Amino acid sequence: MMGEILSSSGVMCTLVAARGADVNAMNSCGATPLHDAVIEGNEEVVEELLQNGANPLIQPIKGKFAGKTVLDLAAHKSELLQLVERYTPLCPVATHHAANNIASQLKHSGGSTSSRARSISVESFNSNRGDHYERKGSRAGIMFASQASLDLSPRIDQAIESLLRTHISTPVRPLVTNSSLHLLWPQPQRIVELEGLPFVPKKELHISVVKGDTPVHRILDVWDVCRPALISLGYDAKIGDVQPACGRWTDSQVECVVNGDLFSLRDAYQIHVTASRVRITAASLAGLHYACCTFIQLLRLCREDGSLVPMIAQDSPAMRQRGVLFDISPHGRIPALDYLFDMISIWSSLKISHLHLYTRVSPGLDWPLCFTKG
Repeated sequence: MMGEILSSSGVMCTLVAARGADVNAMNSCGATPLHDAVIEGNEEVVEELLQNGANPLIQPIKGKFAGKTVLDLAAHKSELLQLVERYTPLCPVATHHAANNIASQLKHSGGSTSSRARSISVESFNSNRGDHYERKGSRAGIMFASQASLDLSPRIDQAIESLLRTHISTPVRPLVTNSSLHLLWPQPQRIVELEGLPFVPKKELHISVVKGDTPVHRILDVWDVCRPALISLGYDAKIGDVQPACGRWTDSQVECVVNGDLFSLRDAYQIHVTASRVRITAASLAGLHYACCTFIQLLRLCREDGSLVPMIAQDSPAMRQRGVLFDISPHGRIPALDYLFDMISIWSSLKISHLHLYTRVSPGLDWPLCFTKG
């Protein structure tokens, strides 16, 4: 659906991209709106997508575009090819000199290249999270593969080459080697794995709150919402200790802090996992809810070995509103109230912030739904 909107017209593409739409959104085959725009020969849409950060080097994994970049598709369309090439960051001479400089710096730094290789992560042309690159025999020579096939042990020369080809000027994120952390959804913006022993949560999980400006009872309300999910995972959550208690710190496995002065972004949060405890810090109550959702996902993913790897996860909403439009009109299937509440719980756990119920009621008819008007 997003691909159809982005590839419909140049004006629509500009408007949707300005509202935060992902111009590199992929369909089930891995194709992007840029692939469709090039095939249709829509030069206006192609240029708008490229100007908004569309990646011309993505290769779909299956379908009619399988293994082909936008450069491949535009090979027989001279005007489109020239347009795409202007936005394709490939310069062999610059790459050669830059690679020599970085290799020289690594040599003089005295560090092991094998250990440094594990701390390097390369983001995509549009800073898409989770993508990596492989050499292929296509025109562009690069394939952007899915997150599921992430290479956890890249060679240092491949990482340097990919880094230079994507012209990344910002610091790259450390590579995440624990496969379970890649299953978090939505994926946190930053994950750093730490050294040390794993955290083993007890079945009786003590959760304490550090005093701050936010009333303690409102923080406990957020945890009470998440408590059924913790119980379903086998953890008896004991919520309510306030730190420091009687002037001293109590021994609790999970500490919670809500303080907007600690963050520069609205509704941001951080989860710090060590061998002894998990410290959750949030900028707001909404940020605490998002942190709890991520924490519950971590507990669900560690059910096999029962431990959490030491790590730091940081995240904040990329878009202020993230909503679902749910059609409950009488002409379709009207959900039962219990089912609706179950769906709301699922959407909430996925950090959806708004729910819009859509219905149509004809004048003069009795209220047809199983819900009251209020």
